[in-house]
Amino acid sequence: MKTPVEITYGLMNSVMAAERTKRIQRFWRECRVSEDSSVVDIGGTMYFWKLARSLGLPMPRRIVVVNKLFREVRAHPEGAILFPGDARALCL
Repeated sequence: MKTPVEITYGLMNSVMAAERTKRIQRFWRECRVSEDSSVVDIGGTMYFWKLARSLGLPMPRRIVVVNKLFREVRAHPEGAILFPGDARALCL
């Protein structure tokens, strides 16, 4: 038998997953992301892009993910470039 905390946690995860899916689909729709797009994801992670791919959304031809957690510039096996950087220090 699950505890009230486990039940609450499970419900919250379900709601959060549904909302995350809606946000991703809205981003694709409003930004018109397609196979011809290039995206710089500032502060992002590959989790977002893996989720988008699992939803069957078209993947941009070039994805650069900038995050201070990355230690070096490297290519991700799924095609993105991971770039170390702090969003607060970018000169945009």
